[in-house]
Amino acid sequence: MTITVECPNCVDAVDFPSAPMTTLPEEAVKAAHEAYDRVAATNPRLSYSTRVAVKAALTAALPFLSVQGAVKKLEWTKGVVDIASPHPGMKYVACNTTPKGSWAWWLDHAPETRSVFTSEEAAKAAAQADYQARILSALEPSAPDIGKPITAPSAARELALEEAAQAAENAMLEYNLSECAGLADWAAFEVGQESGLVHAAAAIRSLSSPDHADAGKVEGDGWLPIESAPRDGTSILAVCAGVHERTGIPFIPEVVEWTQYGWSNEMWGEQPNHGVYYPTHWRPLPSAPSQEVAGS
Repeated sequence: MTITVECPNCVDAVDFPSAPMTTLPEEAVKAAHEAYDRVAATNPRLSYSTRVAVKAALTAALPFLSVQGAVKKLEWTKGVVDIASPHPGMKYVACNTTPKGSWAWWLDHAPETRSVFTSEEAAKAAAQADYQARILSALEPSAPDIGKPITAPSAARELALEEAAQAAENAMLEYNLSECAGLADWAAFEVGQESGLVHAAAAIRSLSSPDHADAGKVEGDGWLPIESAPRDGTSILAVCAGVHERTGIPFIPEVVEWTQYGWSNEMWGEQPNHGVYYPTHWRPLPSAPSQEVAGS
């Protein structure tokens, strides 16, 4: 789960338990069911669709999950008035007041928060409740919003790109295994595919360079439905959603364009219809890396 933080000290103020969540809001359950049914209905192959559907279900549920954690207790320092400073710029004050035996609390520089209670314990409990409400209101779970721009930390971007590059390399390595040579599942790996996977891995890694025009920016997950792709001969990057049914390896994106035979990578020379591709999603080709990256 991603935590959107509105103040820099809020995460440190919360103790997040290591135990997983066991209770889901009804909205989360409904969203998960709808996502599962929608994806599973698109492909009758259970071993394939189940993986994709479960991931889609969990992703759909994320926006409805509340932050799981307990706000740390305020630590009071005794004095003429008692002070609790959970972090710089925030100071709670508590002291005895009239009538006799009563206690008041307030947030420094926010006199409108002042309240009077019948005991010290009650006043400090109210201060704790105010602190907890302020911290939790600044923490919000969120999930990627497909198609809408978001800003991702560079470390997360680099990790995602590295995982994609490794997927391409793993597919190339398995292609080279001698026991795979005669399997029908690998009939698609013909001349040029091995070097293509190597180049794909290198191209993916180049995107993590800070010199790249699009570095540091991720637009949702970037993939759009194939139905929206241009069919005027423009080359695009296309992919099939999910993973290979037998190996579990994610499908590798291909550079394709629309032809009279359908989406084709044009690698089959006089028989382009043999290279017809059936992608589910597409995205524009990324801009080329800088000369420094290309020459490195």
